[in-house]
Amino acid sequence: MKRKSVASVISILFLSLVILFMLSTALSYYRLVEFQSILSRITKTSLPEIIYSGKIYNQINELAFLTAGLTNASSQAAQRIAFNNIQDKIASIQANIRTDKINNSLENQLDVIVNETKSLNKLVGQKILLDKNTRKKAAVLYQLHKKLLFLFTQNKKTNVEDLYHWQQTYSELIVFTTQVLRSSKLQEVRQISKVAEQDLIVLKKWLQTYKSSQPELINLIDKISTILITNDGIFKLRTEQLRISGRVRGRGNFVKNISDDFARVVEYQLYETNKTILKDTQKASSRLATQIKIIAVISLFVLLLLFFVIYFIRTHFVKRLMTLNNKVIARISGKEVSLNIKGNDELSEIASSFNYFASKIEEQKEILHQLSLTDGLTGIANRRSMDERLDHELSLAKRTKTPFSILLMDIDFFKSYNDNYGHLAGDECLKKVVSCLLACKQRDSDFVARYGGEEFLFVLPDTNSQGAEKVAQHILDVINGSKIVHLHSKTVPHVTLSIGITTFKCSENNSIDNLLKRVDKALYQAKNNGKNCFYTL
Repeated sequence: MKRKSVASVISILFLSLVILFMLSTALSYYRLVEFQSILSRITKTSLPEIIYSGKIYNQINELAFLTAGLTNASSQAAQRIAFNNIQDKIASIQANIRTDKINNSLENQLDVIVNETKSLNKLVGQKILLDKNTRKKAAVLYQLHKKLLFLFTQNKKTNVEDLYHWQQTYSELIVFTTQVLRSSKLQEVRQISKVAEQDLIVLKKWLQTYKSSQPELINLIDKISTILITNDGIFKLRTEQLRISGRVRGRGNFVKNISDDFARVVEYQLYETNKTILKDTQKASSRLATQIKIIAVISLFVLLLLFFVIYFIRTHFVKRLMTLNNKVIARISGKEVSLNIKGNDELSEIASSFNYFASKIEEQKEILHQLSLTDGLTGIANRRSMDERLDHELSLAKRTKTPFSILLMDIDFFKSYNDNYGHLAGDECLKKVVSCLLACKQRDSDFVARYGGEEFLFVLPDTNSQGAEKVAQHILDVINGSKIVHLHSKTVPHVTLSIGITTFKCSENNSIDNLLKRVDKALYQAKNNGKNCFYTL
């Protein structure tokens, strides 16, 4: 199975999370920067342009309204006020128009408006002057009319029928004059003027017939004729007035159309600015929507990847680590548990290492335990191991109700051996004796231990006193047969043993201490009996 590195996998996963997070952050930052750029462009360029265009547009509309006021001015005061307002508004517009290539056409149009406004003002002045003169003539005509009516009613000599026709003709003249003053149609005024002139001729002819009797009437008719049909008469003035009024209206409409064109240009610039803002906003909105979707997908992927990382770490790292920890705790508590875990990565290697060290520790513990139970010189069990074995055999004997025997052995005159041969030789003597004792073991369950110094203990499970005496005799024979030289012995010139024997019986309720005391007494008795023998107690 190919090895998989947990560190590498986790590093790759976290690196992927970091990269995705940085990508999402970069997209968000880029979106914010772009949005800030659009807002900055709108704030610094578009909004001032909109405000500028809107201000110019409003002023042009106001200029058109003021132009209409000048066109309709009926007095010199109204004309002067309207023209001054127009001049002020034009000055304000000129002050607001920026000097750049885009606004050159606006400046040219504004110059045309200025010139046309001046021409319009002159025409309006002429119209007002003609209107003033016409009203003066009409007032004079009204006074003459009153005098004529008064003189005519005083005339008693005139034929009634002729008087009726004359009054009818004169009334018609007055009606025509009134129509001329009220009519706003130039052609109609001209036609009425011609008819009125014919009526004046008729009136003059009639008065000439009665010239000797009506000199004042003739004089009044001549004055009325002068007021009506001369070059500066009412008919001519009214005709010129209507002609000038037509020019005023035409020039006013022309100025209004130029102003409207000017306003449309400004409105178009405003429209283009709004269109640009709308386009930029829609473009930014579209990009923002797209990037929001991208960020949402990335965020979802990051979330899923994060869940996967958490799941992966839990299943492949935390859970296995907890399993390893539980196994280590169980192993520490003494249970035989394998520390190996599934997988082929750092954790499995750590588990294998733990398992290896645990095995080594168990081996070392066993070695130390064996060392703690083994005599360092002779290699057989020591006093501690002997105590454990005696406890075990006593418990077993009580449980199975079987006897077991103990042989306590002591090397005769061993002090003399050490004194004469030296301690090294004494150690070698002990080793040879132990070899003989081990050779006398007839069963695996037989147990030999060093009791202390030159004393040794033989434990014989499931053995009565007779069997123990046979083993003791066999031991004496083997030791004597080994002929370990001891010239300073007082019995024979080689090493001998004295053996004390005791047997645990089921009927007795003895402890280990009692058994050891009893076997010690047996040994002491064997020593007193001359050594190189055994004694059973």
